[in-house]
Amino acid sequence: MFSFNRKFEIITEIILIALWFIIGVTTMFHHELWGDELRAFELTQESISDLLNFNIVNLDGHPVLWYLFLYPFAKLNISVFSMQIISLVLVFASVILLFLKSKFNLFLKIFISFSAGMIYFLPIIARNYALVPLFIFILACIYPKRMERPFLYSIILILTSLTHVYTWGLCSICAIIFLYEKIIAFFKSKNNKKFELIVLLLIFILYTSLILKSSFNIFYNSSWILESKSNLYLITNLHEVFNKLSNSINHFLDSIINSFGSMGLFFKIFAVIYFILLLKINKKTALILLFSYLYFFIICSFIYFGGIGYQKIYLLFIFLIFSYWISLSDAKIISSQAYKLLLISFNVIYFIIFFNPFFYEYIKDDIENKFTNTKDICSYLKHHEVKNDEVLLLISNEYDFRFYKNIYKFKINNTDNRINENINNIIKSNKNIKYIIIYEEFLKYIDVPYEFIEDVSVKQCKIIKPVYPIGINMILKLNREN
Repeated sequence: MFSFNRKFEIITEIILIALWFIIGVTTMFHHELWGDELRAFELTQESISDLLNFNIVNLDGHPVLWYLFLYPFAKLNISVFSMQIISLVLVFASVILLFLKSKFNLFLKIFISFSAGMIYFLPIIARNYALVPLFIFILACIYPKRMERPFLYSIILILTSLTHVYTWGLCSICAIIFLYEKIIAFFKSKNNKKFELIVLLLIFILYTSLILKSSFNIFYNSSWILESKSNLYLITNLHEVFNKLSNSINHFLDSIINSFGSMGLFFKIFAVIYFILLLKINKKTALILLFSYLYFFIICSFIYFGGIGYQKIYLLFIFLIFSYWISLSDAKIISSQAYKLLLISFNVIYFIIFFNPFFYEYIKDDIENKFTNTKDICSYLKHHEVKNDEVLLLISNEYDFRFYKNIYKFKINNTDNRINENINNIIKSNKNIKYIIIYEEFLKYIDVPYEFIEDVSVKQCKIIKPVYPIGINMILKLNREN
């Protein structure tokens, strides 16, 4: 029989989970899909062999699991908006897991599940980031039983590594530590399970092969390599490597300050306190957290050039949750005085994250304003019966429109010419072009007369600028008479 307090807690958790779902669904219906979201759905329409052979990784730079989730819907020509539902359901499942399986107190569960990352950035912006909290939370649940259920733990590790490139650091260090633990246990135990150890070694080799193959594909196609062959000298120039890494870390710290305002300093202080306490209490868990973060910043430094948006920042917070979650699996740690300080520091960290001064603006802004302005532009073009050859859609805007143009039954030309070199020549040489669809920040490159279409050039969602290096889609009407 449950006590009254436990019954009250269960009812409260059910209400909170339902509230999370209502907020998520409401926001999802107002969110406007944009290029990076839509690109994944289109790539998923390739053959299943392309997915399983990691050919998609070459094109989009992400592991295969997200595309496998999308594949049945893309192949059956189900609406692209099914991707939003999948994203929301995945994070919703992680919220349920958090409430039902974690040993966190109720307030901490609320701070985590209703933080901007868990209620907006990971579930609403439909990308492979939505997979990460669910699989990492499952991994945290299995972690205390890893020695008794080694194969299940290994499978979850591999699946987690297929969610996002940024999880490879956490998964790799967990795999190495686990294999080390198993080898030590093998030699200490009288009942040696040779078959089990051999299978685990084979799984580890398979995991390493998957990571190396994916890493090669992503690294080889990354902007770091493609930018200039001369950049290859960085591999042997430790000074430049250190500079790039420090720039990435500094960029992250600046993002924290910008995101949390005056609370950003307190966040950094308590984060340092938390890590010091974790190092004292459980060196293994501290190593996992440290390696996960170090790998994250290496990827940001040399693959994504220090670009750290809010989705990526909240992945770091998921790693932090994982470290705290698995630290609770040790009964000796929980009874220690240092653990009580660890508990306080972690609660303060997530209190700050939850009460982020921008938190309430995230959902409100996406509901009230346009994320990309794509739908309204398509509606305008359809309503005014604009012909196919009268619109110039720049390649940078292409994915924002690729699916919406099918919905509105309107085909739009696009060009692969770079905007800062050939845009004006294209306009002048093609007299049929009457409209240009362009990002706001590229207007400075246009030197032909134009006018804004005011009804379509609406207010942009404020959150997009600090999060992504893009602007709102704008439609210009060329003034050919001048």
